[in-house]
Amino acid sequence: MKEVVKETAAKEVKQVVKETAGKEVRETIKEKTSSTYENITKESRGKESVRNIKTDATQGEVSKTLKEQGYKETLSKDGKATQYTKDGKKYVIRSDVQGNPTLDTKKPGTNETIIKTRLEQNK
Repeated sequence: MKEVVKETAAKEVKQVVKETAGKEVRETIKEKTSSTYENITKESRGKESVRNIKTDATQGEVSKTLKEQGYKETLSKDGKATQYTKDGKKYVIRSDVQGNPTLDTKKPGTNETIIKTRLEQNK
């Protein structure tokens, strides 16, 4: 019984974190220029997968917005990603396997990606 309660509570907390982070990402992206924000998450054989979002905002636009909102910009140790941090929140802009820019939203206080936002190439 305790295990069921723990599991249910853990799922509820995870969902609240995803919803909160998702709202913040949408607001960050839409604040400047984005006119599209589409959930493109694919079903993953019954597994819970990371939410994937497609937007027409570019890496430059999102980077500028995050910096304007007071996020500190740093380069990752390997130099392949740019990290933005503020008050325990973390976003990472990196290239996916095809070389397209992606914004990863991290679960607060961890390095776990909870949302992947597929950005447009800079115009």
